[in-house]
Amino acid sequence: MFKYLIIMFFTICAVFAQNQDDTIELTAIQKAWLVANPKITMVVPKNFPRSYLNKDGKLEGMDIDYFNLIEKKLGIKFDKTILEWHSALKRAMNHEVDLIINAGKLKYREPYLNFSKIYFAIPQAIVTHENEPEISDINDLCGKKIALHRESSRAKFLQKNYPCIKLLKVTSKKDILYSVVMNKAYAGFDNFDS
Repeated sequence: MFKYLIIMFFTICAVFAQNQDDTIELTAIQKAWLVANPKITMVVPKNFPRSYLNKDGKLEGMDIDYFNLIEKKLGIKFDKTILEWHSALKRAMNHEVDLIINAGKLKYREPYLNFSKIYFAIPQAIVTHENEPEISDINDLCGKKIALHRESSRAKFLQKNYPCIKLLKVTSKKDILYSVVMNKAYAGFDNFDS
């Protein structure tokens, strides 16, 4: 079921991008899935700039806008739960929810999750103190401590491919930046999209 929802969601996103009227053409399988699954559960990573809790405790952000539009156009409702990233990913991989947003496609996740095409790309960034020399190649980070999110695809990639880089695994973008500012890490590596 999870597989069909993910495929359906991103098919619908593509339709929204191309179709400006209020109609959405669903396949018979997609319609049957919606009838059989009136409650669609999703986890939203906490502190993620594209989906966040506002001062009133309401979910907001670009990703939430997409899902609100899907709800409106299809007449369905998503049961959204906001969690820390590692908890959200764990629930999705254990199939405790129907979908998770913004999970990168990694080999270790593939047996548990189905992935769509990327619908929104965010550039990666490495931040350091302004007086540090320019980083022109990833090998410039060898022997240095880099702060990054512990569950990120970046952490898995560096751990596997660049064991010469010391990883300081933290739980949020704020912690990444704090680690650099407080000189606990030479640099921070994330998608600083906010």
